[in-house]
Amino acid sequence: MAMFGSLILLMARITFVAQKADFCCCSGLFLKNGIGQFGVIYDVIGDKLYHGGGQFDVYCNEQKLLPYQDRPLNQFLMASNAGIFERNDWGIADLAKENLGRSSVRKCCD
Repeated sequence: MAMFGSLILLMARITFVAQKADFCCCSGLFLKNGIGQFGVIYDVIGDKLYHGGGQFDVYCNEQKLLPYQDRPLNQFLMASNAGIFERNDWGIADLAKENLGRSSVRKCCD
């Protein structure tokens, strides 16, 4: 387990150094039937902490964010690992054809 944990940290550090922007650390709490109840995303470069979800209001640092507003899929952007798009895992590539645009990154060890 220690080797696996070290490998993940090394890959995260390489990604952080190579990407230089839009890098974050995130965690979520799932307690009810696999549905997210609370999440935390830390934007390392921008020093922004996004937190909330479920029954909690969502904030960026101390600023409360507006609630989600439903809108058509063609107004959304997608981001995912390039391999997921290539293989069309879970129909992601098909879904990407229906939205505004997509971005992808490759993991450092592909």
